[in-house]
Amino acid sequence: MRNQSESIYLIKYIFFKGGLFKFIGFNIKKILFKIFYKKPRNNYPRNIQDDIDKIFNRMQYLDIEIHSLKNNKTTRKIKLASRYIELSTSIDWDIKYDDYEDYEALHRFRWIRDICSKKNNLSIDDINFIEIIVMSWYIYNKSKMESPDLSWCSHTLSERICNIIVLKELMKKRQISSDFIDKLLNNFIKNLLTKLEYYPYGFGNHLINNMRSILIYSLVYKNSDLEKISFKLIKNTLDEFIFNSYTLDQSSHYQILLYYWLYDISHFSNKYSRSQISTVINQYVKILGKSSLNFISKNNHMIYFGDISPDYSPNYLLKLITNDYSGDYNPYNLYNKI
Repeated sequence: MRNQSESIYLIKYIFFKGGLFKFIGFNIKKILFKIFYKKPRNNYPRNIQDDIDKIFNRMQYLDIEIHSLKNNKTTRKIKLASRYIELSTSIDWDIKYDDYEDYEALHRFRWIRDICSKKNNLSIDDINFIEIIVMSWYIYNKSKMESPDLSWCSHTLSERICNIIVLKELMKKRQISSDFIDKLLNNFIKNLLTKLEYYPYGFGNHLINNMRSILIYSLVYKNSDLEKISFKLIKNTLDEFIFNSYTLDQSSHYQILLYYWLYDISHFSNKYSRSQISTVINQYVKILGKSSLNFISKNNHMIYFGDISPDYSPNYLLKLITNDYSGDYNPYNLYNKI
């Protein structure tokens, strides 16, 4: 069977090249981290901490004023992690769900990409709706930025940045400017620099997503300092995180999610003519794309191995890996719009 290849590489990872010792050491460090917790910033490697601090200090939190929201009664049905809800400016952003991943999904704004992944063209009304929902979110959540609330954890923040950048690109194509969106993304990035997911025992895929959001932001806003450090760090993390063509989180779903993140970077680096970045990223895209084919059964169904991601369905992600342009809901529809 095609999925045997991953099992073989998993066994190789555990028992060769110190994999067994890495596995044991990783879990010991994880337990110690729970006991002796430190703020994320204190875990940054010394060789990058100074560079990040310099960039952080050069950036300024920008004042954002929203006096009132436009009267917009439009609603849209959106999918969270395990349920659908009606989204409008009157939504209760503090609502708690039985599944905390639904709460996180609400604040990650994946629904922006869901809207753009449909075949139909977007209207100005669609773009205005997205922007006013983002404004509504900001009004009710800006005070939580320094809190431990899940809406401001680094992974959720990274996803929100990447998804609001989609809105930025939609507006740019129609020559619409938004001082609000520009300032909001600036403030998000500055805040994210304080909570990159480095841990005493290493890092996981969330750090790669942190770097993805910073790198894409740097391309869109032509910030060379952020581009330089985020590209360097994402390359270093990928070199460690991909082993024998598979990711170390040992999950078929999370591997194709990482493929999606890298495809995202490739798209923006090509769009903004950063061939050095796209050349390097495309190497990882090719490696993961090839090995991820082993996760597809003869009946073209996803073979699940390891943890399941609440972010995107395998059917959606696999379309990129198999070059499948069919269906009303497709990531290629998104990239054609931005």
